[in-house]
Amino acid sequence: MSLYFKRRRATYYDLVQRVRTEGAWEAWLDFFLEGACETGQQAHAAARALVRLFDEDRSRVESLGRTANTGLRLHDHLKRHAYTSISSVADA
Repeated sequence: MSLYFKRRRATYYDLVQRVRTEGAWEAWLDFFLEGACETGQQAHAAARALVRLFDEDRSRVESLGRTANTGLRLHDHLKRHAYTSISSVADA
């Protein structure tokens, strides 16, 4: 939401001021809910893109043949643990 507000900073400040001075809550809520909807749609699209990338990468690793087993285990680990270390990968 913060990026949505940042991109629409002037509108954000105007609406907040109108809530303070006029009690214009409906306009603020419309703005906020539009932002929540837009942010949710962007998050959904990003999640779908990540899933697609993981699927494509998994297919590439599987195509390696016999050497794919270790690569697939690493791929699965990285899918579950985006931030990891060499020692945690070795332990897994």
